Amino acid sequence: VNWWAGSAALTFAERLEVSAGYGFVNAHKYGDKSINTYNLGAKVNFLNENAFDTSWVPALAVGGVYKYTDSRTVDALHLDNDGFDAYIVATKLVTQTPWPILLSAGLLLSDEVVNGVVGHNDYDVVAFGNIDVLPAENVAIGLEYKQGVNAGDGIRNHDYWDAHVAWFVTKQLTLVAAFAETGDKDKFYRHGSAKNLGVGSGAVFSIQYQF
Repeated sequence: VNWWAGSAALTFAERLEVSAGYGFVNAHKYGDKSINTYNLGAKVNFLNENAFDTSWVPALAVGGVYKYTDSRTVDALHLDNDGFDAYIVATKLVTQTPWPILLSAGLLLSDEVVNGVVGHNDYDVVAFGNIDVLPAENVAIGLEYKQGVNAGDGIRNHDYWDAHVAWFVTKQLTLVAAFAETGDKDKFYRHGSAKNLGVGSGAVFSIQYQF
């Protein structure tokens, strides 16, 4: 699956972040000319890291994302075109180790079917997490995991994980390369099974620039 995505975010007073994104999935192989996804999000950082003069309190944030999918596949499967995600996440940088370690973990409320690419259905609460080791000031190596959403009606998303390397080229520019596993992209079409759905596995590359 060829999947292109772009997003932009604005931060206000180092507390509120608002974002918008667009994704394009080439789905000719599956009888859909293209799948277009749109999202609007907001996140509030309500607790700073090491608050209350401590060295162990993580940063805490809550957020939400509205998602809309424009696809004939959504209509054919009688799923919803839009849905809403809500999440809470804790983040902590551990500096007492030989190399700094960045940890994050949270809970996600979502109704997504294959990350919303195939549509939306019933809500479920799942866990997610990330660990990054920083062997140098400008390099991070890590793993990310997200539990698959049980979207009801026998539909279950495959657990997601990726292994990634990030290079902080400058304070503004970051390059990321990853290998991601999302589940069997052909399972539904071959066997009619809606369990452990995904968009396959493969390399993912991203460029992030901060003004």
